[in-house]
Amino acid sequence: MLVVGVIIGLLSAVAVPNWLAFVNQRRMSVAQEEILQALQSAQNEAKRVERTTAVQFDLNSDPPLISVNNRWQTLGRGELKAGQLLLTVSSSTFSFNAKGEPVSGQIPFKATVTAPSSKAKRCVVVHTLRGTLQEANGSACD
Repeated sequence: MLVVGVIIGLLSAVAVPNWLAFVNQRRMSVAQEEILQALQSAQNEAKRVERTTAVQFDLNSDPPLISVNNRWQTLGRGELKAGQLLLTVSSSTFSFNAKGEPVSGQIPFKATVTAPSSKAKRCVVVHTLRGTLQEANGSACD
């Protein structure tokens, strides 16, 4: 019986850190996708209504909030608890003009998501005057 207990303890010691890393990776991926969707939505809406449309990030909230045209939502679809993700952005507001291009002076723009207990990163980058959106991971987010 003692041997079974030791084996279960060893398996748990190996499995728990891997599971936590998987959960953190998943949280970052979901947040990255939400940021990308918000930027794409703002870009498409700017073209559709032919006026400047902004995405705003509230980093003072935990978890962070994101808004397209003042429609605020919690990053992580309401499933994140305080302290589970960190969001850094080049600017708290990013705008697209009526053509769906970034407003002058905002390039490059980067929104990076990290988990406090992980070195992994996920980011969304706008790096061209045409407003091309790109997802990146790891050192590509530096």
